[in-house]
Amino acid sequence: MMRNLPRIDRHLFFVALLGALLFGSIRSADAQTAPPPPSNSGRGDLTSAVVEKKIEEIQANQSLADAERAAIVKVLEEANANLNAAADFDSQTVSLRNDLEKGPAEISQIREELDRRHDGKLPAKPPSPPKDAKEEQVEAVLTAERTRAAEITQKIRDWDRQLSELDSLPVTNRERLTEVSRLLSEAEAKSTNQTSKINQSPNEEAAQIDTQATLASLRSEQQMLEQESLSRDLRRDLLEARRDLAQSDLDLARESISELESRTQSLMSARISEAEQLLGDQDLEKISHNTLVSQLLSETKELALKNQDILSEIGRGETALRVAESELDRVRRDYENIRT
Repeated sequence: MMRNLPRIDRHLFFVALLGALLFGSIRSADAQTAPPPPSNSGRGDLTSAVVEKKIEEIQANQSLADAERAAIVKVLEEANANLNAAADFDSQTVSLRNDLEKGPAEISQIREELDRRHDGKLPAKPPSPPKDAKEEQVEAVLTAERTRAAEITQKIRDWDRQLSELDSLPVTNRERLTEVSRLLSEAEAKSTNQTSKINQSPNEEAAQIDTQATLASLRSEQQMLEQESLSRDLRRDLLEARRDLAQSDLDLARESISELESRTQSLMSARISEAEQLLGDQDLEKISHNTLVSQLLSETKELALKNQDILSEIGRGETALRVAESELDRVRRDYENIRT
């Protein structure tokens, strides 16, 4: 039939054919070079919702004995727990990949901010109470600043803990990857035997679901461990940068707390002085029976004692904090020397 085509038609035909072949080759190359989509670790259609529905079916199956029904439900609940674990591992893997992708930019931004602070370009301070603020107002702001400082301190401790865990990561990862590989081989062999069976009983079907969920959990954990190993060095730099920025924030918060504490102490001292001045020229023997005056005297003494206790407690806390910071700096220097 092609022999009867006009020359121009035959030419167009070959051009179209060549274009189709090239397009197919490009599509094939794109498919080979495109990055793999997020994996669900081979779970397929097996989800927690599917398992929950299966549990409901088993619980409603009156042909099963109570003990058998309970045993099957327990197996399915274990399968559900494995699916949840797989989802957690997948989430950790995504987080690690995000750190690997976005971490360098964040580290650069943090270092630039720390350099600005080192040059004296500090961030804006939180709003301070007005000069005529009462003691209660200053105390409220002081409490908020102490809460913020405590939250920052907790973050620093968490990042220090994660940095410590990174030290043992290579060994623990290798050991766990070896164990996961062994468990995967066992589960895959078990799954092959289970899928070859026809007309499964409820027990066998539940066991197969549990094996599939176990495979999903192990594969997700394997991906997470491999990604964790790849991200280790960058994660260290990122955690150290975040910790250093938080430490700078904590230093600024402590300065603010110190200023607010000074204002609180000044206001308290002013109240005590005012009370003493009011009573200074009075005949204490004559006014001792005055309930209001007696209450004022009592409050003045309590405020004075409270002020002394607060000052003592602050002094002890600052001393303990300086000792702890000195010890932490020493440990960090030792660690850096060992790393070097």
